[in-house]
Amino acid sequence: MGLITYGKSAISTYFLGKLSKEALVGGSLAIGVANITGYSIISSLATSMDGISSQACGAQQWTLIGQTLQCSIMILTLTCITISILWLNIEPVLLFCGQNPTISSIATTYLGFSLPDLIFTSLIISFKIFLRTQDVTLPFMFSATLAPFLHAIINNVVIHTFGLGIQGVALVGSFTNIKFLIILLLYLWFSRNCSNSWQGWSYQCFKQWWPILRQGILS
Repeated sequence: MGLITYGKSAISTYFLGKLSKEALVGGSLAIGVANITGYSIISSLATSMDGISSQACGAQQWTLIGQTLQCSIMILTLTCITISILWLNIEPVLLFCGQNPTISSIATTYLGFSLPDLIFTSLIISFKIFLRTQDVTLPFMFSATLAPFLHAIINNVVIHTFGLGIQGVALVGSFTNIKFLIILLLYLWFSRNCSNSWQGWSYQCFKQWWPILRQGILS
């Protein structure tokens, strides 16, 4: 997960620097804002899933693991919607803090095109914990190792072939994550290693939120 998070940020910053000085500064500002107001929040909220799922796995309460995953996905999705409202309206906040108008506009554009990446990241974090608590780690490790290389290749194509600029750099993160997420879902579908803990969606995903929120908010 560290390879995905920090590797993607470093690669994105590198390609922003190849666009222009303004794109580098604005994009770096956006990445900083995204890490503080977005990715750190969903990562912290998801940590509560660790404790609950680990105890459920130890007690062989397999159904509870799947229900915890569903509840976490619902909570993180609603959190992403709230964060997206902030990101789409971040320019007045940056201007109020004394940032350059051009830089603030670039940062807002980058954050707006990074919204899909935020949602996909929340799903990846949830599935990572879901798999790890059941001692299924190799698929995630291999996928996470390949993700930064794929991220760099797609960035190079988007910038030099399609000339999408800062919007393209922001969207590439989403493309990388959705491929990574598809790999995980295909593994879950074909391996059937987690068939006991995942038995499909149920109405329970709208219940039992408080134990997750109680631990996640403190984190």
